[in-house]
Amino acid sequence: MKIAFIVPHLEDGGMPKLVSTMTGTWKDFHDIAVILLIAGMEKNYSIDGRIVELCPIGGNVFGKALSVVKRIHRAKQLCRAEKFDAVISFGSAANAVNVLSHHGGRVILTEHNIKSRENASWGIAGRFYNAVIRFLYNRADAVVAISRAMKDDLESFYGVKNCVLIHNPHDLKGIAQKGAESFPPDLAFLKRERYIFAAGPTDERKGFLHLVRSFAIVKDVIPSVKLVIAGKQGPLHEAILREAESLGLSKDVIFAGYLTNPYPLMAKAALFACSSLREGLPNVIVESLALGVPVVSTDCISGPREILQMNPADDGSASDLEIVDCGALVPVFVSSGDIPSREENLFAKALCTLLYDELLYKRMKKSSLKRSRDFSSDVIMSRYESLCAASPESE
Repeated sequence: MKIAFIVPHLEDGGMPKLVSTMTGTWKDFHDIAVILLIAGMEKNYSIDGRIVELCPIGGNVFGKALSVVKRIHRAKQLCRAEKFDAVISFGSAANAVNVLSHHGGRVILTEHNIKSRENASWGIAGRFYNAVIRFLYNRADAVVAISRAMKDDLESFYGVKNCVLIHNPHDLKGIAQKGAESFPPDLAFLKRERYIFAAGPTDERKGFLHLVRSFAIVKDVIPSVKLVIAGKQGPLHEAILREAESLGLSKDVIFAGYLTNPYPLMAKAALFACSSLREGLPNVIVESLALGVPVVSTDCISGPREILQMNPADDGSASDLEIVDCGALVPVFVSSGDIPSREENLFAKALCTLLYDELLYKRMKKSSLKRSRDFSSDVIMSRYESLCAASPESE
């Protein structure tokens, strides 16, 4: 088949990484083109296929509006000339271009956030995108949601009737290969340590302030363990540093910074900790499972539960510490006071339980590897292939 992907850019973030994985899986089977909405940005992900850039982003409100019109027109010209069998787009802006370009191939949209919540924080722009979703999405052949909560949101809030749940694909072999690579020289000392690993920017959403407070409780029980946090510095970085210092953890909480390959550190970790207050679908949990590392996570919306359980119940239901197939779930953190909150204590208890119970830990390592295979590129992309090949009569 001849397939196009429409994505805003390839600079950074989950969508460019996803497109890189998808094109890599299909490179030997389909003729692939990747259409970038925004021209001129850096390309930090390798793509197996032709790359076509539409136009730069406008400099003011008029310029931005004009660039949208140009993108739709150029996408329509390109898709009609190329006669793609299917066009898959990523995110609301790309989805609108996909539908409005009227290219004749299969129109497949994908959403990667709980849109009613995200758009509510965007003011007028959010209300505009709400209208776009309600007006355009049912015109597509299929709308892919990457978590159950996203699918429920699209169906209940926006009235989308053609929604299907397909999780993100993961290159499990590539993750294993990268996990076997060497540690960065300045972090080589961690090979001798037992540590809990966490990843992401030091912002409010990742809940690292709560994680540090939970870790302080763990240290009282297991003095030798350390906590390693890898990711870009965010707005709460200094506050998290101060919290670690105030708890006497300056030497035990290691900030590894942004790593181009975090997988060696992840693979050596005793546990992965996901302390997020909210997520879309946390790919990093799947990556941890693929390396055989069990996970302790908040039961936040959305994703951790449906990844960590073989047959998950609804998202966001943990009211206490809950042992699951590939780790443990605890309630989402609430604001901290002068003493650790109930949720922070539960998170610490979950970490200690998995670190202490050797039989439970070994069972979870096996379950983690088994569960990760459900998210493999081959499994997930076969579902996308069915969407691309489907005829109206077969749906």
